[in-house]
Amino acid sequence: MNHFLLRCALLCSSSVILHPPLLHAGVFVHETTTEFTAMPDLDADGFADVLVIDKVTGLYRVGYGTATAGVFNFVEGRSSGVTNVTGVAVGKLNGFAADSFAVTSPAQNRANILSPATTGYTEPKAVLAAGLGPVLLGALDIPGGAAPTAEDDLAVIASLDLVNQFEVRQIRSNAGAWSLLRNDDLPNSTVAHGNPIIPHTGAPALFAFMRDDGTTSSFHAYDLTGASATEVLSTSALPDGSHFICGIFAGANADVMTWVPGQSNVTVGRISAAPPWAFTASNNYNLGLPIAQLVPVNGPAGTGVCARFDNGTIALYAYTLATGFSAPLPITPTGATGFLSGVVPMPGNAFQLLYSATLGGPTSSMMSFGNTGSGWTQTGTSVLPALKPFRIFANLHLLEQ
Repeated sequence: MNHFLLRCALLCSSSVILHPPLLHAGVFVHETTTEFTAMPDLDADGFADVLVIDKVTGLYRVGYGTATAGVFNFVEGRSSGVTNVTGVAVGKLNGFAADSFAVTSPAQNRANILSPATTGYTEPKAVLAAGLGPVLLGALDIPGGAAPTAEDDLAVIASLDLVNQFEVRQIRSNAGAWSLLRNDDLPNSTVAHGNPIIPHTGAPALFAFMRDDGTTSSFHAYDLTGASATEVLSTSALPDGSHFICGIFAGANADVMTWVPGQSNVTVGRISAAPPWAFTASNNYNLGLPIAQLVPVNGPAGTGVCARFDNGTIALYAYTLATGFSAPLPITPTGATGFLSGVVPMPGNAFQLLYSATLGGPTSSMMSFGNTGSGWTQTGTSVLPALKPFRIFANLHLLEQ
């Protein structure tokens, strides 16, 4: 369990965790205002890759990991077949050998699954069982229902169902075929930031997301392992526009951290040690600067939190329930150009800093950091291929078909 960000949404790594059979979850997907990012192993070579998906165009770029720390082989942006992306899921969605990813958008009434194991063209596989108006996705194992497999299945929140309007649809993955297991009604309210989480070490994954309650937000997590989707964890009256991460920062208990981009406050809820899941403690902290993003980062001393601030600075924190956040450890990249736009945590003691050439623009470069026990050091720099607008036409071609 000493790998960074326990893969099953303990906080998004591709390391292996011992769970009961057929109870696992995909890679946690991080989100900025312009991009979705994750760290799958798409080519099944044992080295984590970096996946960057542009929200507006749906173009995705992959930096294939290598045996050398900080060295990634990025390839040209490719079309996902979906534009104005609102939901991404990453996991064993198309066979169990390599990771794949799914993308969706409510206007396109499907999810596309892509398995770019090589640098060439990858055909998107359309999953129409995603329903009408699909908004959010999550990759996690659903052991119930017909023909369970060792793969991650797909949870989809659809927003335009003709009967339920909002519903969670559970889709079985089976070696390149996807079929609807069941669909369960949800409250009719806008949702965002869907991801799998692990509520406690060794526990089955839950499908979690934020709900817009008007002037406030609320956090919700559903158990999909039973006969129907059941809400088992929630907290309300969070600041409007809240984001979340969930991880195990100390011991075996998980904590959910919520924040609003542009504000300095963080609310941390401790999840109970066993079902029925509940928040047993809630604490508020002020990090002193407007936060752009929080991600979990593992170091030699355990899993901590990396905070990216609106002013372009970055710092690492330890966290425990007893003492809260530690004093910040500033990270000072050298040779960086452009605007700090994202952080991607990696398996092992490593993370990536993403930079855009223009404020609010797509990622143009990446700086790698690692820690072998003697402190954090830069291990490499990558230049990402520029997004090419004409590649977007591939999306239109798919829609015509």
